[in-house]
Amino acid sequence: MNNTLLNTNPLKPQKKWIEYISLFSLLLFTISVFSARGFNRPIEAIFILSILFSLKPICFYEKRNNGLWIYLLIAISLLLVFISNGIATATYPNLEIRHSKDSLDYVRILFFVFVGWWVIKHPKIIWVLLVLFSVAFIVKIVFSHQFSMLLSSDIPRLDFGFSNAQHSAAFAGSLLITCISLSPLILKIKNRQFKALACVLTFILLLITLVATLTSQTRAIWFGLFIVVSIAIIPWAILAIGKKSSHIKLKLAIFFAASFSTLLIFTSLNSTISSRVKFTAERVLHYSQLELKDIPPTSMGIRLHQWNLAINLIKKRPISGHGGGSAKYLISISNMPQAAITTFGHFHNSYLELGVGHGLGATFIFIFILGFLFHRLIKSYRDNHIGTEFFFWGISWIIFFGIINIFESYVGSRTGYVLFLIFGGIIYGITSKPYNETENQRDEIDTATTN
Repeated sequence: MNNTLLNTNPLKPQKKWIEYISLFSLLLFTISVFSARGFNRPIEAIFILSILFSLKPICFYEKRNNGLWIYLLIAISLLLVFISNGIATATYPNLEIRHSKDSLDYVRILFFVFVGWWVIKHPKIIWVLLVLFSVAFIVKIVFSHQFSMLLSSDIPRLDFGFSNAQHSAAFAGSLLITCISLSPLILKIKNRQFKALACVLTFILLLITLVATLTSQTRAIWFGLFIVVSIAIIPWAILAIGKKSSHIKLKLAIFFAASFSTLLIFTSLNSTISSRVKFTAERVLHYSQLELKDIPPTSMGIRLHQWNLAINLIKKRPISGHGGGSAKYLISISNMPQAAITTFGHFHNSYLELGVGHGLGATFIFIFILGFLFHRLIKSYRDNHIGTEFFFWGISWIIFFGIINIFESYVGSRTGYVLFLIFGGIIYGITSKPYNETENQRDEIDTATTN
């Protein structure tokens, strides 16, 4: 019986050179997330090329598990993009709009299934991806020319060299959720030195991501984290009150919970941060009593005007959309306040952005993918195929990503598809049958060996 378990291979083997190129390019792509644009694009091209080489074994795996339909979404998305861009080109023949640029960013979010396939085959790559992603973020923050400004008494709004503060906060928020939810897994490390090192590095990541999230002063990110932090902290709560928890586990749980609470309280006392939260609450109450035409073009007011415009544009072309990359032009010819027209060239909402660009079908596919991963997490957890930490981490991140895309257009940018590529890919991988079977087989092997 043990030999059968040891020889079980849930995936069809492929040529080694394809496997090595694919894995190597995936790791390089993760490293280059925060690098200069010129370095990132060639690595991304290698990654996409390796995906094409891997299509045959990937499709074989999906066919066995009746999951081949998920790859049809890529073809459907490309078709929607082709139709909307073709109609837009015919409608605005004199405009030099690169419709394909934003369109490709949208299609790239679907590559999470390919990353997930490598997670299925190489479960340890989860930690490689998360560590590289975290290291890249920390390096970007620490070596930012703005880092020294954190020592000032009145902390300004910082973007740390990212596209803007919203994008830096999106990365920081994702890693903060990961840090809170998955840190209990440190207790499973048997080597004391590695366990101590993991605790130190996790605390550093917790500190930097929390500071970056708060100093970005992005209210949408704060709101998203406020909603999901209670979910992300559940694994620690279970660990602390569990009957089988040892004294050291309880100490570690209290240490991380106290550290997080102290950091949160300390940073929230900053006058800049507390005043922004108070000001936002007052604005929401005030704007709720005004008509749209009377709302001033503040940061929040611009969003309300843009959302109204996007909804009206979707009503005009709900099926075909107006073409990728057309948002800036459509905003420029609108009757919104001048500040809303000249300041931004997007709609501050991924769902509306997709609907305007490629029709409601594109919006539906994005929402469907989020729901698909959400359902897979619940099913896998219910079947005892994934642990508590990964379940609450996945649920927290999906809700967080879904919320922040209401207030910013992440899907049409590198931030959105990189986040979904890594985090969505890991969630897809750990909730797949071959991954679950492999993990269960390892547990059975360990038990048999012990006995």
